Amino acid sequence: MSSSVRVATGADLGALAAVLAAAFHSDPVARWIEPDDTRRRRILPQAYAMQLRGLFLTQGATEVVVHQGAIKAGALWNPPGQWRMPVLSQVRQLPTALRLAGRRIGRLMSVARAVEAVHPAEPHWYLAELGTDPQAQGTGLGRALLDSRLARCDAEGSPAYLESPEANIPLYERFGFEVTGEVHIPGGGPTVYTMWRKPRLG
Repeated sequence: MSSSVRVATGADLGALAAVLAAAFHSDPVARWIEPDDTRRRRILPQAYAMQLRGLFLTQGATEVVVHQGAIKAGALWNPPGQWRMPVLSQVRQLPTALRLAGRRIGRLMSVARAVEAVHPAEPHWYLAELGTDPQAQGTGLGRALLDSRLARCDAEGSPAYLESPEANIPLYERFGFEVTGEVHIPGGGPTVYTMWRKPRLG
């Protein structure tokens, strides 16, 4: 069976949250926020479900790759000017966020504040997360997701922005992103790199 890219819907919430949790289980930021592997494996699906419910699935811009009848990868995009979670959603999700983060809430807030402080003001598409099921990595599913949205960015003349760990910089550079800065997470956290992509015209 072939793979297909489509917009995520509410019915995809559980499957997409599980795929992203598996993809980011070893991510440097996730590991710093919650160093315990067992607890991180338990809370990440809930954390992604919270984000999907509170923001990404409401915007109609998040996309998934369906391969052999199952969701195997996902890209969480925010349209220009819509990358902040609405205040009402933040208030509603605060109890869940506190429960999931527990004593690591300070580290979670440090990451959020650090990346928000340098977020560009210029209108752009924001790639918040791109993750592939570990068993399907290296099969081109992430490329399919990037091609899908970036082609539309080019068509409408819109730039794109993301943050990335150092290991993923070469991947995004192949799609036209360029490193624009470094974000050092306070309190001994990892460094992430901001990347910007100008639209390809013509």
